[in-house]
Amino acid sequence: MHKENSQEEVIRRNSDLVYRLAFSLVKSGADADDIYQDVFMQYIKRRPVFESHEHEKAWFVRVTVNRCKNHWKSPWVRRRAAYWETAVSCDAGQCAKDGSVLDTSAVAAVGTDMETEENRKLIETVRLEVETKEFKETMAALETQAEELGGYIESMDTYNGSSYSEYGHNRNASLTIRIPSGKLDGFLQTVARAGSIVRRNDTVEDVTLSYVDMESRRDTLRTEQSRLLEFLDKAETIEEIITIEQRLSEVRYQMESMESRLRTMDNLIDYSTVYIDVSEVHELTPVETPTAWERITGGFAESLESIAHGGLELCIWFLVHIPYLVIWGILIAAAVILVKRRRRKKRERLEEQLRRGASAEIEKNK
Repeated sequence: MHKENSQEEVIRRNSDLVYRLAFSLVKSGADADDIYQDVFMQYIKRRPVFESHEHEKAWFVRVTVNRCKNHWKSPWVRRRAAYWETAVSCDAGQCAKDGSVLDTSAVAAVGTDMETEENRKLIETVRLEVETKEFKETMAALETQAEELGGYIESMDTYNGSSYSEYGHNRNASLTIRIPSGKLDGFLQTVARAGSIVRRNDTVEDVTLSYVDMESRRDTLRTEQSRLLEFLDKAETIEEIITIEQRLSEVRYQMESMESRLRTMDNLIDYSTVYIDVSEVHELTPVETPTAWERITGGFAESLESIAHGGLELCIWFLVHIPYLVIWGILIAAAVILVKRRRRKKRERLEEQLRRGASAEIEKNK
């Protein structure tokens, strides 16, 4: 029968209904959470028995609606609603509460000040591609500057080049550096001095609303935890204790998860992330667009340089592979000698057979 359903099943079955109904009536996630908790705390305290699902649903709808009505009767909620009603009804924000006209420039100044407050939560990310002729010095400068500014290198992947070749196998590195957000500009200036920045991408994400929402949700969970502990002290039956403890475990898990997300977001806000790709080059990419004559002379010089590098690479390859060339030379020479010997022996046997055949023919004719 329906009346035998546990409190846990009833809460799980009606949780979505209660929250959606509360949110549609109060238009606030934080207020809807408070009403949601109050409704189910009232259910746990009263322990009503329902004869059918329709009876159960009607009870939760009625209690939720009544709780929303009480919410709107609260003096604090009325003051807040009156404030927003005044703000919205004043066409462009020029009406004061008493009907007088406000100074538009003052309102704009206040809005600007609010937008530039330090409590805005911004996540800054910078991606850089850097060229340098002095790879070792550039890497040392980046590491030293990050440490001096109070930052740290989160990850670094370095390729030190080929073991013998200098052409087409230059050194490069990929770094992820975390810099205190207030010192990001100083670090970028150091990067510009240490090498040539050929590409830069800046991203700023404003997470203020998400951060405030998570804080509000965390505070709501803390309040619910306190209420649950109070109800747990007053619980009289085993079923009430089990139901409250299960909900308490869920609240604690959600609260820990929320705090973990807030800590992660705090780290991203306090420390800007800089991704740097450093490449060692023989010549830096020119910043200005070259003229036609500069392109011709530059291309001709690059061709000569490529030929010189090609000859140098060929010499290096030859010197490095001398042991292999000697071994292959010996093997090829031995193979040639063996082939010649086999051919000579085969020819000698054939000549011997011809001589014997001729001798036998002469003796037969006699």
